[in-house]
Amino acid sequence: MKSIVRLLVIISFFFCSKKGETQRLSMTLSGKNDWKIWMDKRAEWIKDSLYLPEEVVLEKLPVNPPSCGWETLFNEQEIPCQVPTTVEEQFGERNTWTYHGVSWFYTTFELPENWEQKRVFLNIAQYNQRIEVFVNNQLVGYDAVGM
Repeated sequence: MKSIVRLLVIISFFFCSKKGETQRLSMTLSGKNDWKIWMDKRAEWIKDSLYLPEEVVLEKLPVNPPSCGWETLFNEQEIPCQVPTTVEEQFGERNTWTYHGVSWFYTTFELPENWEQKRVFLNIAQYNQRIEVFVNNQLVGYDAVGM
């Protein structure tokens, strides 16, 4: 059975087969044209608490789903993009335009069958703001330090 994964970040994957042993199997999702970006202008974020790495316990963090809901996210007024990219690059009209708010980068892909039931790691190359990573609508990563 193929696992369809909805992913909301710029990623490459690798997995560990045994404790301490890393296989060099990888999947790079950046550079592909099947990403979408959507500016969530209705998202409330100004009063959100920020957490330092040592404070992060994913199960206890508040979950901030898209303001349109998970099921309609893929039907919103998104635009196709290729990652890496920025909100400013995709929506900006001049070099001085800066977006302050929430945006979603997302894609869908098939997880290789031989990766099922394996421990999979996400490698997020670079970002410069708070990031929340969701896989199949579940919060799996958070960082507010960036870079």
